[in-house]
Amino acid sequence: RRKEYRSSYYEMDEVTPETIDRHVAYAHQGGFRSIDLYYRAFAKSSGHFPWRPEYPNGMEDLKSVVAKISAAGILPGIHIHYDKADKDDLYVSPNPDSRLSLSHLFTLAAPLSANDTTLTVEENPRRCTLEEGRRILKIRSELIEFENYTTSSPYQFQGCKRGVLGSQTADYVTGEIFGQLNIDDWPLFVRFTQNTSIQQETAERLGKIYREAGFRWIYFDGAEDVPAPFWFTVSRAQWLVYRHC
Repeated sequence: RRKEYRSSYYEMDEVTPETIDRHVAYAHQGGFRSIDLYYRAFAKSSGHFPWRPEYPNGMEDLKSVVAKISAAGILPGIHIHYDKADKDDLYVSPNPDSRLSLSHLFTLAAPLSANDTTLTVEENPRRCTLEEGRRILKIRSELIEFENYTTSSPYQFQGCKRGVLGSQTADYVTGEIFGQLNIDDWPLFVRFTQNTSIQQETAERLGKIYREAGFRWIYFDGAEDVPAPFWFTVSRAQWLVYRHC
């Protein structure tokens, strides 16, 4: 309902305190009324949002960038991923968080030693994706990348690489429950389980960045990157962020 909603925006994927003046000039030349600052310009990863080396003074540097946008009479916005974490974020590597989403669950049908490269399971893994970058299982604090699986008994994940993304290998007993990591279609990210506190934590972190830096609007990117039921989890994830901003 706000008139600003119809404004065009200039998006910045790479900007630093040293280059913001040039971007503001370009935005003026193009007649843009808003600027959309992609979070990856200042943060290494989504999830914990650690500062990039181009922002050595952290929040003070980001505040200076946003202040120059506002001083130019342009509305500053932030473009975020908020419902998932990068694979190299602390939520995933080297100790994967227990609140990361699992898309399919399995039960070990035989003991698994730290050196084994085949996992035998009770359930048929036929629904698991075989897409590159998404073939990762999470069992306790270990991440295991598999090459393929069988769809007839005995059901197995084969060609497994143990302890990927810096996680630690271990031994497991028959009956251990684990699952396939719910990795985004853009396989740089792992999705959050929405009925746990991990989304709240991330929302609080993003809200602090939003308020302290002086942003005025948000681009909620990746609204679809939540587990079902979508009618609830899509809007809930955004609401949790919005209420902290």
